[in-house]
Amino acid sequence: MPSACRRFALLAAALVASAHGSAALAAPLITSGADAALDLRAERILKQFRTFNAAAFGVSLDARVADPDDQAAVRAFLLDDGALDFAAFTTAAGRPRSAREVVTAFDEHGDLGMFGGTAAAATAYRYQVLRDQGAPADVVDAARADLLRAVETFHVVLSITGFAGGLARGVGHPDDVGAQTFVPWPSTCPNAWERTDTWRTALDPAFADWVWRDNGSKDQLLGTALALGAFWDAVALDPSVDATVKQKLQDDARALGHALMEQVEVAPGEAIDLVIRDGTGCLTRFHDLNPREVVRSGQAPLVLSETSTSQNAFNAMAALAIVRTTFHVSGDAAIGAYYYDELVGRRGYPALLTSGAGRLKSMLVDLCVLGNCFVTNFSNVNMAWVAFHQLLRDESDEALRASYRAALEGELFDNDRSHCANNLPQAYFHLVRAAFVAHDAAVVDVAVAQLAAWPEAPLFERAVENCDAAELASGSCVADDGTALTLAEADSWNGSPVATSALPIGVRPSSNFMWRSDPRTVNGGGGDRLNPGGDFLLAYWLGRAMQGDTEVDANRSPVARPWPFEVDGGVVVDAGATDAGSIADGGAPADGGAGTDGGAAADAGSPTGDAGPVDDAPVGCGCGAVPAMAPLPLALAILVVTRRRRTRS
Repeated sequence: MPSACRRFALLAAALVASAHGSAALAAPLITSGADAALDLRAERILKQFRTFNAAAFGVSLDARVADPDDQAAVRAFLLDDGALDFAAFTTAAGRPRSAREVVTAFDEHGDLGMFGGTAAAATAYRYQVLRDQGAPADVVDAARADLLRAVETFHVVLSITGFAGGLARGVGHPDDVGAQTFVPWPSTCPNAWERTDTWRTALDPAFADWVWRDNGSKDQLLGTALALGAFWDAVALDPSVDATVKQKLQDDARALGHALMEQVEVAPGEAIDLVIRDGTGCLTRFHDLNPREVVRSGQAPLVLSETSTSQNAFNAMAALAIVRTTFHVSGDAAIGAYYYDELVGRRGYPALLTSGAGRLKSMLVDLCVLGNCFVTNFSNVNMAWVAFHQLLRDESDEALRASYRAALEGELFDNDRSHCANNLPQAYFHLVRAAFVAHDAAVVDVAVAQLAAWPEAPLFERAVENCDAAELASGSCVADDGTALTLAEADSWNGSPVATSALPIGVRPSSNFMWRSDPRTVNGGGGDRLNPGGDFLLAYWLGRAMQGDTEVDANRSPVARPWPFEVDGGVVVDAGATDAGSIADGGAPADGGAGTDGGAAADAGSPTGDAGPVDDAPVGCGCGAVPAMAPLPLALAILVVTRRRRTRS
């Protein structure tokens, strides 16, 4: 056997052994059977998710169940662990209903990339765990079907715009999205800074039975990238998944990567790369991934010079994660060169994460000055953790991995800011840290305890009032579980009263996505919304899939691509003849464009839309040590929210 072919075969064998034998190396972060109540909770939430929330097209949506009798039927079905088919269950009970009949409406199409993408990653992790740890064949087959349905929906997300590398904010079938007006795409691009989210008919005739919501943004793309990376890890070496599925995934990732490499005019005479586009290649409102760009309200963006010192770490982080994922999946040499030689090498994006006024931890702000309070947008915090999750899962370069681990630890997990994750526990964040930065049993225990205290399915929106009006006015209260709470001086970024510390998960108000919600919120919720539990499932199945090993590199993707790699390298997707990971388009890297810097507006990622710009704000300190304030760059100011101090009587 020629040496190159022999190296190729050995690589394939090693990767297959790694992918399918990892469970034997170490116990996972969350071990099945260690907590029977937690496992049962997870099974019931999954049952709800599959039956109702993912019923439309296999990806997470909110489901509205308005009728009280239907709500009771949903509850009885989910608590009966022997019942697997809702229609059969309700028929036997004398009131036949299908899952689609009880759901009066679906929501969250407009946040499908992040909201649906993270839950889709959980679907991929679940399939890997069941396949690799010897689950019964019928269970594995059903999990594979769930995964392939999610893969196909994200292919629609990345194809329906009719532009190779375009991103839909949301997709659906007309009967999924309710009473909407579906607008054809205009003949010319709308002004990016005037765009609002609009439902459109398909631009690609292959998806004529779908509709899409336009004007996607960086939170949508980050969630989509997390899904793509998890999909690839699940299918790349799996001979039971058809090669056409793998090729389609690679083609989507390749098109996205090349679109981000292109120079695009974002303002008169100003062309840069790293911009998000959709129909016919038009700029979206919050299209900015390039740290040099400052998106402004109602007018063209600013593009800062290559030597500007107002560099936006948040955009640099998002760009690194998304581009690295497109290389991870596609194996495209031009994208690999663009990531390593241009973004990492020439522009030095990794250094932006931990230096300067716009460094990542500057988004963790909790400060009141002269009645104006600057507070953390926790949706942006979630976006940052999603980005690092994918970066540390995929990255093969040891120096870069060390740099990213240090950035995650010091900028997001533990620092002098009161809103760092170590002070405000979120199970998903803690498990990402344990999987990819440092295995710490205490951190894992916090995460597992939080998941074990999660509300039981069905996850109907609960009305929670830990603090009544008098307690809010007094500045302190006692939560429903007896926890003493001190109220913070300022409300949260979405205007809700919050405590100074995180509430126990069991008394937090309901959320359809806990990891992007403020963990200090004291009151809220109520209604007929059936929250999908994708947040729980992502954390739980990540914990089941990742090893609890002191060597965190054990959790690197089994198909992580090295750089540089030989032209016959790549990834053998099924240990057979098909090399879906081989290098395509191995030409020179695309023009990297102008250098780093800037402060682009970060997408708020809120369910209701994107945050607009705010005035320059001071940087506060959290727990501790440095009371000094520095002016916040315009771009970073958009990562935090200004609130008035709450008046107390």
